[in-house]
Amino acid sequence: MPRTIDQFIWGYQAHFRLSVQRSVQEVLQAIGADLEPEVFLVGFQVDGEHRWPICIEPERGPFHPDQLMHVSDLARGLYENDPERQILHSNREVHEQRQRLLQDQARARALADALEAADRDGRRFLVGSSSRVVDYDVYPVIAVLAGTAEILRIWY
Repeated sequence: MPRTIDQFIWGYQAHFRLSVQRSVQEVLQAIGADLEPEVFLVGFQVDGEHRWPICIEPERGPFHPDQLMHVSDLARGLYENDPERQILHSNREVHEQRQRLLQDQARARALADALEAADRDGRRFLVGSSSRVVDYDVYPVIAVLAGTAEILRIWY
């Protein structure tokens, strides 16, 4: 019987997450780092009308979208207080692209903070840049044991 996706971003979200999970585990094993990584995807609705403004893959995992409802507000505050936001570029397109990047980075930091606050297992969360997938900005998240997160910072 096929599994239905309640927090639907796109039909292959579980397959994509598992592929990333496998790749992360293989890379870490290759360098001898036993970090017990777990991969999540978190999507924030940008367009369209959907039941879930925030989707988490796996949806039956340790987090619920309600735990992340404040992330956009936290991100807005981080962005507003970022001194790099004040840097002006003479090229309008470059300036707008840089501002979007800073906003994306602020939401990634806010998401990591929110996940760490909601987590009961003492893990650290490394959040990558988002990619637009259909109507969502989707962030890849790697959770590792708290004492081991610094090993991954070399790539992050």
